[in-house]
Amino acid sequence: MGGMDGMGEFNSPALCDNPKILNRIANTGMRPQQEAPGNCPCRRVFGFCKLRVASAKFEHARRDAAGGVASRGVETMKRKMITQTKILLTALVSLAVAGAPSARAQSAAASSTNQAAAPAKPLTASTNQWHGSMALGLTLARGNTDTTLFSLTGHAERKWTGNDLNLRLEGLYGESRLTGSTKSTETAESLHGSAQDNLNFTDRLFGYGRADGLHDGIADIEYRFTLAPGAGYYFIKNKVTDLSLEAGPAYVFEKLDDHTQSFAMLRVAQKFHYAISAHARLWETLEFLPEVDNLDNYIANAELGIEASLNKSDRLLLRTVLQDTYDSIPAPGRLKNDLKLIASIAYKF
Repeated sequence: MGGMDGMGEFNSPALCDNPKILNRIANTGMRPQQEAPGNCPCRRVFGFCKLRVASAKFEHARRDAAGGVASRGVETMKRKMITQTKILLTALVSLAVAGAPSARAQSAAASSTNQAAAPAKPLTASTNQWHGSMALGLTLARGNTDTTLFSLTGHAERKWTGNDLNLRLEGLYGESRLTGSTKSTETAESLHGSAQDNLNFTDRLFGYGRADGLHDGIADIEYRFTLAPGAGYYFIKNKVTDLSLEAGPAYVFEKLDDHTQSFAMLRVAQKFHYAISAHARLWETLEFLPEVDNLDNYIANAELGIEASLNKSDRLLLRTVLQDTYDSIPAPGRLKNDLKLIASIAYKF
């Protein structure tokens, strides 16, 4: 007997040959399980209903068949995944084998290049170049007085593996004239230069040799030369801050107001630098030089400076520097203290 579609339809072949039961099922569309066991003649003959047994067997067969299809689908997916994994692993192994000789060749070439270049390049590019700046300042005043003040400062530094050379040159000139007058008066006339070479013993301890030269026409210093060897130590040394102390003997010979003299001195100096940010920095220096035979004769120099970048390349800077010089025994008729505040535009190289 064929099956019918629908919710209450009978989809399995009937094994019972009782025509009454078959006709009733066909007319009502009921499942065999819904037939009352007492109404089925098969039960009276065999003690059970063949339709109910057949229906149960059919349900078990259908479930087993559905489970078999799902099982076969899972097995198929597993086989596909295993096959794809094998293909991927084979490709990776092939690439690794093919790339190994090239990697070994590149490594050998780099190693040979480094070994060949090491003796020829004891210094790195960053430590074997000149770095520095040039600063220009100008002050003009017009009115009751015509005043002009001009300043120029240059600084250069070069670092080797064990040395650090610093050069500095600064000049200041100014004059003033009363309105209606043809005579000008010098208000500033100075030139100062210094050179210091540091020999690094360790990362923090160093020895140095320093030379200074000064001319100041307003202070009646025709010249003053100072030679000072010594040793120094960095108490703080990193990319943001450094603080060092220097000490050693010094020898000074000078000419003040046509009077020449020379004497031995001690030199003690302190230097501090601080990077406020990537585009601004602050520095401060102190220097004290007392005469060995006469402690009442001494010179003290101090400087405080700050600068900030004016453009993205950090090459153009705005700089302000405060300088103070105290000479306990100045030239006759001159003051002991000179104070300067200089604002300038600087270019860094």
